[in-house]
Amino acid sequence: MSSSSYHSSSSSTGGHGWPNCKCGSKAVMETSWTDDNPGRRFLGCRHFREGRKCKFFEWVDDEICKRGKAVIIALRNENIKLKLKMKQCTAMEMKTEEYVTMESKVKQYEKDLQTMELRVQKLVKDEKFWKSSTCIVVVLLVVCLAKLWDV
Repeated sequence: MSSSSYHSSSSSTGGHGWPNCKCGSKAVMETSWTDDNPGRRFLGCRHFREGRKCKFFEWVDDEICKRGKAVIIALRNENIKLKLKMKQCTAMEMKTEEYVTMESKVKQYEKDLQTMELRVQKLVKDEKFWKSSTCIVVVLLVVCLAKLWDV
């Protein structure tokens, strides 16, 4: 028996003795997952999802008893919940991987920032040095010019 959230199909591949549908195509077996007929197989037109109006339909399985329906529906719903949890876990794993990647990038940015801060401190010291050196050069130049003019 095929399983899916709502319908599943398996193409007729000769030898099944499945009838042709009203449009002349070989019928395909599907599985109903409605609450009225959970897990019950039927034959239908292979083109029914394409919007063709063949409307060929024939049950393969007998109707399931109420208890069987209740069990299948409960299992189907549990399966849906588990698939959702699996998707959520996968999403959480992806977010965790993204977090680890981002965390390593943040650490690298912090190292880069420290390096830049050290460079800025050095530039500030260099600027102070050059300002004081410039002041000394200007004072010496003024003194030299003053002596030249006094001569």
